[in-house]
Amino acid sequence: MTLRLLSLVDSTFVESLFRAAGELRFTAIDSALLVARKAKAGAEQLGNGRVLAKAAYQLSVVFTDLGEADSALVYGQEALQHMRAIDWAFGEILSLNTIGAIYRTQSNYRQALDYLQESYFKAEEIDDSVSMAYALNNLGNVYFDAKEDEEAEEYYGRGLKIARLVWEEDPYILSNLLTNMSNVAREEDRYNLLLEGEAVARKIGDSTTLVFVWNKLAGYH
Repeated sequence: MTLRLLSLVDSTFVESLFRAAGELRFTAIDSALLVARKAKAGAEQLGNGRVLAKAAYQLSVVFTDLGEADSALVYGQEALQHMRAIDWAFGEILSLNTIGAIYRTQSNYRQALDYLQESYFKAEEIDDSVSMAYALNNLGNVYFDAKEDEEAEEYYGRGLKIARLVWEEDPYILSNLLTNMSNVAREEDRYNLLLEGEAVARKIGDSTTLVFVWNKLAGYH
């Protein structure tokens, strides 16, 4: 009983490190890396597959923020292996998306598309509409970076249809897709997309998106 309780406390402590690293990413990235490494060391001591998966994933995200793609990929792949080993579908989707996004930053579009497509299919398999919308948005981003606007519009459009259905569950993906779609949509559709994007951004208090939308809308007046 005592050993089980100690294990629970240790696991709770490591989980608290994950949360701390996640919060520090936006204010003190070097501290976030330090805390994420401590979480990884604690997870390895515990030997719990789910905690190990989270620890590797957190390090992947922090290294991505630091612009260290090679390290981010190492931990992203490690996280993906742990997620698959414990059959954690949602964690697998997150890892696939993260790895795809890292390859996108390297302009390795083929690899990025492969991982993001797999993320989409996994989300579809478990009927996770929000994750499907995120994967489609990320696929559109890859095609947009590759200057293949027709393909980008197709994926943004598919994601937008889903995001509008689940916007109460996650309004942020709807906001992202509306602004992204406005970059590739036909001129006659762009204004309405921006207006809708403004309304969503106001609702969620997304000042960054509001500034982007207002700058775009200024061209129509």
